[in-house]
Amino acid sequence: MLKKVAFGLSLVLAGLLLVWMLGDGRLHEAFSRLIGIPAWVAATVIGSQAFSYFCRALRIAGEFSQSAPLPFTQFLRISLLHNFSVNIIPFRGGELMLPYLLHRAGVPGTRAVTTLVWLRVQDALVLGSIALLLWPGIALFLRSTAILGIFLGVVIFRHTARRLRAPQAYPGLQKWFDALTAALDAPLASWGWSISNWLAKLAGQAVLLVALASVAIETGALGTLGGELSAMLPVQGVGGFGTYEAGVAFGLSGGQGDWLRYLVPAFALHLFTLLFAAASGILAWIALPDALPAAAPGTPEKA
Repeated sequence: MLKKVAFGLSLVLAGLLLVWMLGDGRLHEAFSRLIGIPAWVAATVIGSQAFSYFCRALRIAGEFSQSAPLPFTQFLRISLLHNFSVNIIPFRGGELMLPYLLHRAGVPGTRAVTTLVWLRVQDALVLGSIALLLWPGIALFLRSTAILGIFLGVVIFRHTARRLRAPQAYPGLQKWFDALTAALDAPLASWGWSISNWLAKLAGQAVLLVALASVAIETGALGTLGGELSAMLPVQGVGGFGTYEAGVAFGLSGGQGDWLRYLVPAFALHLFTLLFAAASGILAWIALPDALPAAAPGTPEKA
């Protein structure tokens, strides 16, 4: 019942937002800015975002190539459909697409869910480290100490997770502990693909934001960081509208000054990310045939 109420509320809010946008001149201005970007900017951002998606698929393939021996095109399809769902379905509901598709491919459900959680934690740690390196006004000692603390925290957590044992009263917990250990034992290349993904994504979007907002590249990088950090909030509306624009505007203004003037370029950047995710998901659906087995009778078709 609570899920239905939350979903209905998100649809109402999305409808009100759509009505407001259609009646606001800034929507037209955002589209005009996006269409008017130079060709080299368009080529740069499209290429960088495509490489970012490629890195995500390689990371998933590296995680599950042993337990789900699929061709890389299938891992690419799973990654693109998961990304499309995350960008469209409200309240982070699209995250369920990844464990759903992996489970269809033969990966145990516990392993798929724990790996999804760990991938998101990994993304947050990598993105947080990049923010610590780039955000102005942070002393070098604090930057290095925080990044070192993140590294040590991961090492300690992995060491502790290996030794988790379920109480005798709850033997079913052990399979989750084992799945968590398997997720944490992913190859080190997983970290490399995560770093490559974020660097490519942020760099391309920073170039686009420079063209949209007429700011320096350093400021554009902070704007993209603000948007991606806000996208990790647990509560999101349909398509992430509202929180993403606020995060981008906050990053562009550095948390100071009239950040409202940056809402139009922030909205234009968001439009691009959504359109690119949708186009990639639709292309994966059409051009990459589904080689996964059909769902068993009684299995929900919708994640």
